[in-house]
Amino acid sequence: MADLYRRYAEPLTDGLLFDRHRMLMNGRRDLTDIGAWRTHADPMQIVSGVLHAPRVHFEAPPSDRCRKRWRGS
Repeated sequence: MADLYRRYAEPLTDGLLFDRHRMLMNGRRDLTDIGAWRTHADPMQIVSGVLHAPRVHFEAPPSDRCRKRWRGS
């Protein structure tokens, strides 16, 4: 992730975001969208706790709205 230090002052474009995502997720086989906008219908969530009592800390906007929200529209 030395790229973060080399290019920290550059505007965070789609391409730069996706490049960094590919670096972070390198080797993952369980994800369908790496270095791209999410496309699945299920919400992305940050969850902790046990399976019978999960605690949702964050839920991202639906996949079909990510690109529009990223651009600030």
